[in-house]
Amino acid sequence: MREHGAALSRVARAYASAGAMREDLEQEISLGVWEALPSWKQTSSLRTFLFRVAHNRCIDAMRKVRPETPATEHVEQQATCTASPASQAESRQLLGKVEVCVRGLPVAQRQAFTLSLEGLSYEEIADVLGVKANHVGVLVFRARAAVRESLEEERR
Repeated sequence: MREHGAALSRVARAYASAGAMREDLEQEISLGVWEALPSWKQTSSLRTFLFRVAHNRCIDAMRKVRPETPATEHVEQQATCTASPASQAESRQLLGKVEVCVRGLPVAQRQAFTLSLEGLSYEEIADVLGVKANHVGVLVFRARAAVRESLEEERR
């Protein structure tokens, strides 16, 4: 968890905004990893195995709750201390908009997009999601286009 915990936390963030719900989701992922680790057969990398567990737990948890409303969104500070307060606020606002867009994507696109942001190759993402690498490319392309379009609409 020391090595991959931050990435797994970012997966949780793609499904729930900051706050108690995301913390619960992070705990659910940790529990899922603990329970699933003995079944890891080393046919895939540990990293892809952990992401598969994380996404499966997130999907299960999201089935149990209703979607969040953007009005309750809260974004943690992500800007560096050296940036001006205005640029920090602008960065937080943009990050919040991107997070809302990502949470609004269909699940398969959200998963592929989130994993691509974590630096996984299409082959690794395909292994996590149980689909073909070509399909991952389509999912990531559509997700990027949807996020870009949503952000452009926001500017208008």
